[in-house]
Amino acid sequence: MQIRPVSEAFAQGQLFMHTTTEQSIPTTDLWGTSPLNWALMALCIVLLLISMRRFISVLPSIWDTLFRWREIVSIEGNMRLSRERDSVALASIFICSLCISRLGLFHNKFLSALSPGFQTLAIIGILCAYLLARWIAGAVTPTGKIRFDTAKISGHGGANFFILETFFLAIGITILAISSSCLPHIKTAAYIFTGLLFTVNLIRRYQIITQDCGFFTAISYLCSVEILPAVLLVISMVYL
Repeated sequence: MQIRPVSEAFAQGQLFMHTTTEQSIPTTDLWGTSPLNWALMALCIVLLLISMRRFISVLPSIWDTLFRWREIVSIEGNMRLSRERDSVALASIFICSLCISRLGLFHNKFLSALSPGFQTLAIIGILCAYLLARWIAGAVTPTGKIRFDTAKISGHGGANFFILETFFLAIGITILAISSSCLPHIKTAAYIFTGLLFTVNLIRRYQIITQDCGFFTAISYLCSVEILPAVLLVISMVYL
């Protein structure tokens, strides 16, 4: 094997070698550069301040729904508590959407083409569309042997877990504000908490519904009013 002189490896003063350049990864927080996001954050803070007293009032009862299905029935039987819960749940739609946007939990393809501010608005629309689909599914699905009051109590119970979901995401946002390096761990925890809360919600609804009907009726009803809208949401996150 002939060894060529070093000078022949150069042509016009350049060394011809296969090199790779490491591309720098931008670290700019694009979400925080949007004035629209800051305006939405200000509105979110206003909603938090308005809803704080009611949230503190309903939180102990809502927390108990994680462990006892009868607590859901008790909340619905208390007019003052149920109204406060509903008002907090309504405010949570906007707050939860903002948290989802800040943490980057939705990965819809069309979102990448939007500016950070409009991404937040789109996420609000996606979440509202999911809740609307869930409401329509509950309205059109035949209850069969399930009494109207039982179906109503079961359906309203989902608001309790939605508030808890928003509460956990708000904690994640607070941690992110302290240490931005925790974002990957916060996102993982958010997905896990969401899955656990959705599972507990299904179990509680099943326990309430089976007071009126059997196993197969309860499962088929829940597939229509809870699982189907959730599947549509996941499909939209993957393919849209």
